[in-house]
Amino acid sequence: MHPIVAFIIFYMLQMLAFPVAAQKPTNPTNVFVTPVQWQSQPTRVEVLGNIRANESVVITTDIVGKVVELGFDDGDKVQKGDVVLLLEQSAEQAELRAAEAQLFEVKQAYERARQLRANKAVSDAVYNQRLATLRRVEAEIAAIQASIRDRTIRAPFDGVLGLREVSLGALVRPGDPITTLSDLSRMKIDFNVPALYLDKLTLDLPLDLRVPALPSRLFKGRLLSIDTAIDDITRTLRVRGLLENKDGILRPGLLAEVSIELDSKQVYLVPEEAIIRSGLQSHVLVTEQHEGALRAAKRPVKIADRLKGYVMIESGLAEGMQVIHHGAVKVKPGDAIKVSAVEQVPSSISELLNQAKSAEANQTRKTAETSQTTKTAEASHSEKTAEAPSESDTSGANTQ
Repeated sequence: MHPIVAFIIFYMLQMLAFPVAAQKPTNPTNVFVTPVQWQSQPTRVEVLGNIRANESVVITTDIVGKVVELGFDDGDKVQKGDVVLLLEQSAEQAELRAAEAQLFEVKQAYERARQLRANKAVSDAVYNQRLATLRRVEAEIAAIQASIRDRTIRAPFDGVLGLREVSLGALVRPGDPITTLSDLSRMKIDFNVPALYLDKLTLDLPLDLRVPALPSRLFKGRLLSIDTAIDDITRTLRVRGLLENKDGILRPGLLAEVSIELDSKQVYLVPEEAIIRSGLQSHVLVTEQHEGALRAAKRPVKIADRLKGYVMIESGLAEGMQVIHHGAVKVKPGDAIKVSAVEQVPSSISELLNQAKSAEANQTRKTAETSQTTKTAEASHSEKTAEAPSESDTSGANTQ
């Protein structure tokens, strides 16, 4: 046998017979950990809704008449009972004066008949005739006054008037729009919720609203009413909310994103980088005392949901554990570790959701502003290009 081959065989037998002594333990790996705490995860439903005024009506008239006085300008604020418009009523006023004069006469005749009847100096038939005449004239006056009221258009409630649709001297007919009146102090929002959430819908549930046209604002409201019927095609339930609009920034017709917190369940919130995937399974590494040293231990977990930068764990952890989120890729189960820093998770999942939505809304606003600035710059450049003379025009002018 060749001497080299014999040496190799001898060396391998020695290795099998006398294993190499265990290596000295390495230094612990520095890691960052996050304490595990129960948190309430809200069950949110997010839908689109249409904003409408608390009260809204088209101001019109019930009779034909000519406009003789306008009591408002576009966008005026009015109170209930304020005069909006007057129609021609001179004929009715004349009829009223004539009827009031006649009323004075028939009242005197009635009083004489009443006194004579008390002395039995006049028959009951005469007395009843005078009384009937009095009632007829009073009814005529009431009818004339009602006609005059119909020719005086008043605001039915406090609100803001819209654009004026008629001019002074115009002839208006029943149903012709004069203007609109809207109560904008509070706004209603109508939206549809899937019927499977029916048992969780209750009145006065808080609502969070974001309007794409106002991306930097978050509006708060409450659930006002729930429809009695479910749409048999979409299997949704119509719901109405109410929100304050004291600054008047909201307008009817705006589209809004509505978020409703129906209920909540308890979960563990951990940083996203703490999750380690193994095929379809997920696990985390937690700290654990073993043989007098702090070591990493593997814990399979069940993920409930994900947020930006965080993961909600439904099961697999216990309160008080410390999850390794920084340095987890450098250690494996059983390795010695050293905690270099302890970082806390946000105190509220709802707060984290609102922060994410605010960041998204701000990004949308910045994108819109950038787009508008770019369009303005392009328009300005196009105008300057159009105003500047071309080279051919300049050379032609020089030749001449």
